[in-house]
Amino acid sequence: MKKLILLVMIALVASFATADLTTDLDVYFSFDDADNTGSNPDDLTGNGYDGTTSGATVGVPGILAQAYSYDGNNDKVTHSSSALGNTYTISLWVNIDATPTAGYNWMIAGNTGGTDRGKGAIAYYSTAGIFLNTFWQTGDNSASWLYTSGPFARSTWHHFVGVFDGTTRNMYINGVLEETTAVGTNAWLTSRVIGERGGGVSFLKGIIDELGYWDIALTAPQVALLYNGGAG
Repeated sequence: MKKLILLVMIALVASFATADLTTDLDVYFSFDDADNTGSNPDDLTGNGYDGTTSGATVGVPGILAQAYSYDGNNDKVTHSSSALGNTYTISLWVNIDATPTAGYNWMIAGNTGGTDRGKGAIAYYSTAGIFLNTFWQTGDNSASWLYTSGPFARSTWHHFVGVFDGTTRNMYINGVLEETTAVGTNAWLTSRVIGERGGGVSFLKGIIDELGYWDIALTAPQVALLYNGGAG
C-alpha cells in the first residue's frame, strides 16, 4: 500500500493536468509480503478482487519491495475484475527469465478457453522474431494483435503498459510509446489470470510486480509517472 500511496503523491505534485492515479483504478496488486494474505495477493483498491495463487513463488525481490516469480511450467495467479468499458489501461513490471523459443510467454490474460483466451492481454511472443503483443478485440485473435519489436533483455525489469482510449490502442515500454494502432470493437474478460494464457497453456518464466488495471485510458504523462515511480 505504501508504494501505491507514493505513486499517487508523485502524480499529485507533478502537474495539475495529471489526474490522481487512483481515479478509476479497478485492481492493483503490489505483490508485497505486507499486502498479501498468506501467498495470495490482496487487491489494494478495496474492490475485493483479491488473487488466488497456484504455484507462484512469493517474496522474491521486486522492482519495489517483493514480487511473485513464475516457473514457466504451471505457476499462475487468478483473480476477477470489473467489466471494464470502452477505455482501459493495463500496467505491470516484468523481469523475464527466459526468452520464448516458440509461441508466447503470457504475462496476463483473460482466464477462459476457446477463442476468447487472451483478451485484454500482454504476452512475450517469438515465432517470427521476438515481440510484445497486446490484443483486445472480440472475434479473431490474430486480427487484433499489436506488436512491438524485441528482444527484451533477460534478468532486467521492464515496464509494460497497454492503453485503449476507445479508438486507438497504445503500447508503452519503459515509459515510452512504442506502438499505436486504431482498433474497433473491444471486450474485456472479468476472469483474469497472471502468468499464463488461460486454459493451462503458454506460461511465463519470470517475475511480475506492481500490476494494475484502470477503467480509463491513462495519458502519456501518467504512464511516465508510473514508470518513474518504479525504477525509471
